[in-house]
Amino acid sequence: MPLINCKECNTEVSDRAATCVKCGYPLKEESDKEWDDVISSIGLSHFDYFKLCFFKKYATFDGRARRKEYWGFWISAWVICLVSILAAAFISPFMIIPASFFIMAIIIPTLAVCVRRLHDTGRSGTWILVPLVGLLIVAFADSQPGENDYGPNPKGVDILD
Repeated sequence: MPLINCKECNTEVSDRAATCVKCGYPLKEESDKEWDDVISSIGLSHFDYFKLCFFKKYATFDGRARRKEYWGFWISAWVICLVSILAAAFISPFMIIPASFFIMAIIIPTLAVCVRRLHDTGRSGTWILVPLVGLLIVAFADSQPGENDYGPNPKGVDILD
């Protein structure tokens, strides 16, 4: 887990921490705190998880992702792909161009959320290379309780840390 030093007391803390554990110095920017408050007050839908993975955690391969984040991303991505392909089939064949760009654009966040999901189960991201076993672990295995080598359990931590 990556560590940073607190600017106030120079204590090493997790890069996901909102405040220093020793002195309480805020480590996050105000804009991040406001976003965290909004998300925690309304909860996340499947599409919100897609937006989180696509825009905020596009190529973030470190940390952990719970099943809810993984499935929210996948369900939303499949719906967007399906709508894009149906639009290409029924509206105009040229609609396949934006659909193709979208499919190419989600390759990296798909790999990233799968690797974070493997981290959540306590496994290395290289398990993604084992086709069926890696997929079954990513999709259905429960998270490793407590903190592991990849960070704190996301079930007990704010998702946007």
